Amino acid sequence: MRALIIAIGLALIAPAASAQANRDLAYCERLYEMHDRYVARIKRNGGTVRDGMADLAVDRCRSGRFVDGIPVLEAKLQQAKIPLPDR
Repeated sequence: MRALIIAIGLALIAPAASAQANRDLAYCERLYEMHDRYVARIKRNGGTVRDGMADLAVDRCRSGRFVDGIPVLEAKLQQAKIPLPDR
């Protein structure tokens, strides 16, 4: 009986966790897009230079590691004095 209660509890929690993960991923992607548009447009020798830390941060978000990715992108935007989007 206890296992059934645990299974039901997990079934109720999973959709909420999934919805939060989708929101976190969308927020992370928005941060990355803003970084790419407003911060990373540094041109050197005729080409755009990629920001490896921002690329790594969004890769971490895409693999579900939002705690590792989102703060990096937020900090980069804040350092550039770009307002953060609503979360």
